[in-house]
Amino acid sequence: MYRVYSHHQKSQEYGLKGKNISIPESEYHYFDRSIYEYRFDYEISIVAYYVPGKKHLGKEAVETLLKMKDKLDDSSIRMLKDNAKFYNVEIEESSEESSEREFYQDSL
Repeated sequence: MYRVYSHHQKSQEYGLKGKNISIPESEYHYFDRSIYEYRFDYEISIVAYYVPGKKHLGKEAVETLLKMKDKLDDSSIRMLKDNAKFYNVEIEESSEESSEREFYQDSL
């Protein structure tokens, strides 16, 4: 919620704290695992760009998310690709993504 109101520093602080919370394995039926697995990195990848001196944290978050692309939904992957540009992180396209892009360009 802090990010929505451009409170990037506060959002980043909570994201970094959240990354250190252990997954409560004994209660796995009652929570969304994605929060613990990648959502804190997702938030950090967005807000760190706007916090002076913390862009390196955003780049680390993007690189961490790239390693777990298979867990991300389509909108998160699109956002990750957009954010990666700000941190000069290269993203390799899968052959499926490349084929879709070629099909789209051919249909124009």
